[in-house]
Amino acid sequence: MRWNRDPCRTLDDELLPRSQSSFVQKSYLMVDFFFILSGFIMVYVYGAWFEQKCSGKDFRRFFVARFARLYPLHLFTLGWCVLLKIVLQASGAMAGLSPKLQDMYNLDALPAHLLLLNAFIPGAWLTFNVPSWSISAEWYTYLIFPLLAWLAARQNMTRKILLVSLLYLGYWGIIQFAGHNFDLNVTAYGGVMRCLVGFGIGMITYAGYVRLQVWNGMGRSAWLAGAGVMTVAGMHAGISDIFIVALFPVLIFLAARNTGAMARLLDRRFFQLLGEQSYSIYMIHVPLMSTFLVGWLVFRAEKSVGVDNASALALTPAVAWSGCLVYALLVLVLSTLTFRYVESPMRQWLNQRLRVGTGPAAITRQKTPV
Repeated sequence: MRWNRDPCRTLDDELLPRSQSSFVQKSYLMVDFFFILSGFIMVYVYGAWFEQKCSGKDFRRFFVARFARLYPLHLFTLGWCVLLKIVLQASGAMAGLSPKLQDMYNLDALPAHLLLLNAFIPGAWLTFNVPSWSISAEWYTYLIFPLLAWLAARQNMTRKILLVSLLYLGYWGIIQFAGHNFDLNVTAYGGVMRCLVGFGIGMITYAGYVRLQVWNGMGRSAWLAGAGVMTVAGMHAGISDIFIVALFPVLIFLAARNTGAMARLLDRRFFQLLGEQSYSIYMIHVPLMSTFLVGWLVFRAEKSVGVDNASALALTPAVAWSGCLVYALLVLVLSTLTFRYVESPMRQWLNQRLRVGTGPAAITRQKTPV
């Protein structure tokens, strides 16, 4: 049987067809995991700054710290994508892209990206470095975090549990508003709400973590491994996203409580580096994939019209699997470089330039960079 060479065919369906497993197709849920984890970490690191009051000094320190964390790498990857646009235009290869991918390089969306408004403005959601829509949504959620932390500190646990129920109803509402039956893969209009709902769930997950710290039995690795297996099995089986995202706060809670073999494994240097570089990994994976596609269009003598994704590179199964391995290794290598030479130094430079201290909460509570 010949390998399908249709350039509009998606590579994930070729490597792992949905009929065999929905795990790859459900990978968009990692964005929701990120939103929930972010809410958890923000309270862990910065919650004490705003639980009693929200002073202008603390807000400024928080604002600059988050800006320094997000914006430099966002700007770098945006510039990378603009450079790809220039190469496509100068080489005449733009015509080889499908209309959808041509719209991805729409210069009208550039101001929205520069202002981190691309999650809010129609036509800018899926342009340039597409995953940055979630960074846009996250940034403006950060701006209201001090108020959310102050309000959360004044709610008892019963109210917080009730709020979690309402937030999961919010997930259901996002799916229904988008016209999806089970699918939370929503960017247009509902993407910002995905962030707010997940962030709120993460904040309440931290409250549960503090409340149940005395329950030492939850530190066993079997609990965390079991939750992980259930999550992977749910994604594989393609069950409703509502049930899968309900497992994410459980995973985060159990990972934070774990003191067993899983904790020792995750404390190894390799996994610590992955955690440190996770933002770089997330932000460069699409520009790198786009670079492969642009390079193929520019240097291939016989250009195909209507190329829709990087699947055009996969001419045989061996090329597809080998390409995925090379791509993953390149992402890890390049993310190390962007973390070391873009993300980390620019974050330090901005914090020093604007004279932002770490503050007592960050000194005593923060364990890893966020």
